[in-house]
Amino acid sequence: MESLEEQLQEPYMNQQLAFTVREASAKASIGRTLLYEHIRLGTLPARKLGHRTLILAEDLEKWLRELPQIRVRKDSSHVAC
Repeated sequence: MESLEEQLQEPYMNQQLAFTVREASAKASIGRTLLYEHIRLGTLPARKLGHRTLILAEDLEKWLRELPQIRVRKDSSHVAC
């Protein structure tokens, strides 16, 4: 039987911890060029491992959550950003 600590860690260990830029862009449904731009600007943290650029799953999620929300104007069907 697994210990409580092992049971709590198991879901975490089944998740992908980091993504390549190609994987992160697919997960976020945005282009690689846009991700590289935000990495360059420092708004999206990234790590280097040799030639590979890695984005931690938690950093990608945080960056996406911090993007501006769309505000819908009540008097129109247009969307304002």
